[in-house]
Amino acid sequence: MLGTRVTAWRNRRLRARIADVAVVGVIALVAIAVIANAPATVRDTKRGRLDQKVLRHYLKAHPELGSFGPPSAMIHPKVDVACAFRHHSTSEFCVQIDSRTFHTKRILAKWNCVESPKPVHAPFPGPGDHYCPIRRAKAI
Repeated sequence: MLGTRVTAWRNRRLRARIADVAVVGVIALVAIAVIANAPATVRDTKRGRLDQKVLRHYLKAHPELGSFGPPSAMIHPKVDVACAFRHHSTSEFCVQIDSRTFHTKRILAKWNCVESPKPVHAPFPGPGDHYCPIRRAKAI
């Protein structure tokens, strides 16, 4: 049965066979890309969830900071940043988390910041200004 299918494929026009080989090649390249990028994607997803959990636990342990919305995280190879916006405000609380190992929960730095203005009208930040690394539009 396989022999008849191969024979039928060989009897097709050359352009059709080239197109078939090209489609199979593209599918193979996509499959290789998915397999190659899967570990990094899984790591980033799990690390982002851990960073959000670390910030939620920190905010729960420090109620004097006020109430915040759900945290959002930025994943980097060595240091991650997790931020949460205050309810009904443009200020934000951010923490820097060590991410050199997969299970590290150590907080390296914490700061309050203000959401930066829109990029079109953004002035240069002053020396004392702490703009947030994550915009509210991304966090929501």
